[in-house]
Amino acid sequence: MLTVPVDKVGVSLCYCTVICDPVFGVRRRGWCGEAMSFSQKVRAAVGRKRRVLLVCDEPLFRVGVLVALKGDASLECCAQADNYQEGLVHQEEHQPDLIVFCPVDPQLGDRDAVKYFKLKQADVKIIVLASQGDTVFAERALRDGAQGFLLKRSTEEELLDAAKRALQGELVVSPRLAHLLLSRVLHASSTSESVLADLSAREREVFELVGNGCCTREIAAALHISVKTVETHQSRIKKKLTLANSTELVHFATQWLTNLRIAEA
Repeated sequence: MLTVPVDKVGVSLCYCTVICDPVFGVRRRGWCGEAMSFSQKVRAAVGRKRRVLLVCDEPLFRVGVLVALKGDASLECCAQADNYQEGLVHQEEHQPDLIVFCPVDPQLGDRDAVKYFKLKQADVKIIVLASQGDTVFAERALRDGAQGFLLKRSTEEELLDAAKRALQGELVVSPRLAHLLLSRVLHASSTSESVLADLSAREREVFELVGNGCCTREIAAALHISVKTVETHQSRIKKKLTLANSTELVHFATQWLTNLRIAEA
C-alpha cells in the first residue's frame, strides 16, 4: 500500500492510497477531487523526474551539460541561470532536487554560493563543476554542503554518475581532486605547529605575513629583502605544504592563523 500526495494539481485534492492487490489489482481510495485521471496522478507522484537547476555563465559549456543530462531519462533541467544570485531566484520557484553549479570566481563572489543554496533549501544536492582543482575552494564547498566536486573536463558519463550518486546521498569528488584533498588532510593530521615544521625560520615569517594579508611588496619591506626573494620563499612554502598556487597559499595561511588565534584565546 502506498499513500501518494496529490495536491497542487489544479483543484483541492488531499491524497490517494494505492492498494496493490494480487487478486483485484491496483485499487484506489481517498480522493477529494478528479482533476486528473488516477493513473496520471500516480505516475506524477511516484515516477516524476528529478529536477536539476543548472547555474553556469558559459553558454557553450551549459549546452554540453544539458546534452549530458538528457542522457538520463530520470533527470530534467527545470531552470537555467547565469550566476548564483539568479540561481537562488530559480531555486525558490522550482525547488530542484539537484543543482549543478559552475562558479565564475571561486575565490571572490562565488565562494559562499553553496552555503546560500543550502540555506534556502537544506535538502538540495549540489555538484560543483570547476575549471581547475582548487583544493581550498573544493574543501570549502564540501564543508558548506556540496555533495560533489568535479572538474569541467569530466566526461558525460562521469557527470551522470555523479548526479545519480549525489541524489542518493553519496559524496562525489573527481579522482585528481580527491588525491590533492587527501594529501592536505594527511599533511594537516598533526598539530598546527607540526604542519609548518618543514619551513625555515624565514619561510615561517613569510607565511605568517601572507596570512595577515600582506602582499609580496609589503612582505619584502617588512623583512628588508627583495621582492624576488619573497617570491622564492613563497614558492618553497607552496611546495612544502603541497599547495597548488598562490591563492591556496593565501587561504591556507589565513585559515592557519585564524585557528591559531582561536586556540590561544
